[in-house]
Amino acid sequence: MPILVATDQDVIIVDVERGTSASADGIGDRPTCLAADPVVQGRVWCGTHHGGIFRSDDGGRSTGRRPGLGVFRTVLCVHRRPLRLKAV
Repeated sequence: MPILVATDQDVIIVDVERGTSASADGIGDRPTCLAADPVVQGRVWCGTHHGGIFRSDDGGRSTGRRPGLGVFRTVLCVHRRPLRLKAV
C-alpha cells in the first residue's frame, strides 16, 4: 500500500514495499492537506493553496479537480465523514 506525503510543493507517493517514490500527477497547485476516504478504498482528497480540492480514486496515482469544490480558494482542511448506516 502506498503512503502519500504532502510537501510544501508536491504530493509524493511512496511505495515502501518497492522502495520507490514519485510525484502524484494532476495536482497543479501547492498541497495544503490530505485526507484518506474512510469509506472508499484508494480514494484520497487533497486541498491546495489556490486550486481547490482534488480527488484520486487510485491512491494518488492520478488526480482530478473536483468542480465546484473551492476552486481558486485556499483549502486548509479536508475531512470525509463516514456514512451512517442504519442499525437493524
